[in-house]
Amino acid sequence: MILKEIQKSFIVASAATFPIFFSSLSTNAADLAALQQLGEQVFWDKISNPPRMACVTCHDPRAGWTGSQSQTNLTQVAITGANPHTIGNRKPPSNAYASFIPPFQEGVVGPPSGVLGGAFWDGRAKGNIPAGSTADPNKIGDEVFTGTTDPDGLKAAYGRLRGPTAVQALGPFVNPVEQNKADRAGVCQHVQKAQYAPLFEQAWTIPITCDDANIDVNYKRIAVAIAAFQDSGKVNSFSSRRDQALADDPDKKFPLNGLTEQE
Repeated sequence: MILKEIQKSFIVASAATFPIFFSSLSTNAADLAALQQLGEQVFWDKISNPPRMACVTCHDPRAGWTGSQSQTNLTQVAITGANPHTIGNRKPPSNAYASFIPPFQEGVVGPPSGVLGGAFWDGRAKGNIPAGSTADPNKIGDEVFTGTTDPDGLKAAYGRLRGPTAVQALGPFVNPVEQNKADRAGVCQHVQKAQYAPLFEQAWTIPITCDDANIDVNYKRIAVAIAAFQDSGKVNSFSSRRDQALADDPDKKFPLNGLTEQE
């Protein structure tokens, strides 16, 4: 019930960004708005076993897109999984502005770490985009465009979204201490049966199928959709005092007008 109220208020407040719609007119070309809408619907959907946990459980817009359970933050820190007898491995980081994180790289910055990029605190969702297609279940290559009606157009529109946030999205659904789905097939089948399933075809130009040959690639396409939502203005509002000062400053140079010396 609480999750539904949060979702209702969030969608109403931000509906102008990209209203939810289905169309049969855009199934032969890239449709970024539809991809973002698909990702948003999946983000709020309790695709878990039992069905009590969604992406938003750990990334709540009311708490800066991280965990919002005050008592959990004060005690165990990591959030209880869909299985109430399990606890996640760490406190979820905010996913706001996470789409700006570059792929994991070593040796490009100095000490102490010498590493840069990748999602999660330790960068383990590396997000290095392969050249061409890949059978690696934890990487997203050109296979997500193969078999669509416009592979080149979709790659041009969605290609950059296959980085760390998309790779991160591959994990929680099937993690026993998070959403606890038995396998990727169960996630695919859930989306296939959902009322928002037409958005998949609108975004990817082909309907979602969950036969053995297509489970993995369509699971990756779902992850790319989640990344597209996280790349949208709904998640990245650029509404801080610094953002506003930068927008209002004529020459966009520091110090910015409207900020104190300390700021």
